[in-house]
Amino acid sequence: LPLEFFREKQFTFGLIAIALAMYVMFSFMFMQMLHFQLVRGHSPLSAAIRFFPLPMGLMPAAANSDKLVEKFGRPNVITFGLTLIASGLFLFTLVEVDTNYWQIAATFVLLGLGMGMTLAPSTTAIMDVIPESKAGVGSATNDASREVGGALGIAIGGSVLNEIYQSRIVVPDTIPPDLSPVIQESFPAAIRIGEQLGNELLIASAREAFVQGMVGACIVAGCVALIAAIIVKAKLPNDKISITDEE
Repeated sequence: LPLEFFREKQFTFGLIAIALAMYVMFSFMFMQMLHFQLVRGHSPLSAAIRFFPLPMGLMPAAANSDKLVEKFGRPNVITFGLTLIASGLFLFTLVEVDTNYWQIAATFVLLGLGMGMTLAPSTTAIMDVIPESKAGVGSATNDASREVGGALGIAIGGSVLNEIYQSRIVVPDTIPPDLSPVIQESFPAAIRIGEQLGNELLIASAREAFVQGMVGACIVAGCVALIAAIIVKAKLPNDKISITDEE
């Protein structure tokens, strides 16, 4: 990887936009799989199906992002996409244990639209400044930024969720003392133990603590998306091409 590539703002800030967007996406998807299965009681397949609204928003946004870039400029499109992502995450903080799925689905669509407007133009920004002979290097760097962002999203988002969960979980007095440390450390373990003991109070407390942790992690991810939007708007070159410029 020639380090001089990073002198190009379009390359560097395109990578930053992708990494932070994937931070948000992986963090959110990781939490939602637990949310659908352990809080709402869906099977893994049923939980996965409930993610469909997200790609339904992402695909058309990504497919038409080049037209939006041509009209409004790449920094504006990516910034708007990241702002949509932040808005979706902040709206998700309104979700409670018994929130209707269709409210969640609408938020998924909003997040998908934001992802589509962010990832595709950012990838193009990276590849546009790479010489054809180094296209493989540019593509690999692009993928690496996605992987790093996703790994940080799961690590940091999961840590925020778990920290809040541990501070909010209330273990009923009827639970054997030797099980309390396991319940306080692990949400899946709390649900499993609650089901084995038939303790609905523990299950309800664990679910409520998890949702509070999920909301906290969404706030952090939303702030990350907003920071990314500000960085892109301020630093990414405006490469909008008009007919006049071409002439």
